[in-house]
Amino acid sequence: MKKLIKTIALCMAVLTLALALAGCGGAAKTQNSFNTIRVTRIDELNWYTVEVYGLVLNSDNTYELTVHHNRFGGEDFDMRGIRTIIYTGKYSIAPSADGEPSHKDVSLEPATEISWEQHGKGFSRVPVMPGTFYVNTSNWTQDMSVLYDPDNNTKGAKEFLAEFAKAQTLTVEDPSVDPEDTTLSYRLVTLPDVSGLLEG
Repeated sequence: MKKLIKTIALCMAVLTLALALAGCGGAAKTQNSFNTIRVTRIDELNWYTVEVYGLVLNSDNTYELTVHHNRFGGEDFDMRGIRTIIYTGKYSIAPSADGEPSHKDVSLEPATEISWEQHGKGFSRVPVMPGTFYVNTSNWTQDMSVLYDPDNNTKGAKEFLAEFAKAQTLTVEDPSVDPEDTTLSYRLVTLPDVSGLLEG
């Protein structure tokens, strides 16, 4: 159990560092960041996946959505695989449709940039983008086309974004609307849509 707690703590530390680095550079300033975590179990393998999600909203109406998945063994707690995907694009924000005063709906436009790194055998057999690799749509190379389109080697960053950059709306909790309510936190109320990424 101690190893599990350490693993989760390490994931949170990695996300915190990623979010801190995301806020560096450029003229835009970070306005808010919202985070959440979930642990799921792969029963047939006795593995666990720690899912960490972070959303940074910047002053120029750009966002960075970080999806971090860490797979590890249920008995030895050794790392089986790590995947980190960073989506960047534009956002708008409005009162939440659920009517909760502390909730806001953040509408994310399709990402204009995706950075995706993964390694470890835990992601070697997944149906979507298996294996060890790094791709970045803002710095695309022919090797990335070979990885993404092994049959023809012709698809590039444009096709990659068309497949993986989707518009979605995330509900967040914002304590600033009621500072006296100590039960509130800067958290993601709804999880990003990562359909298919955790299969296999």
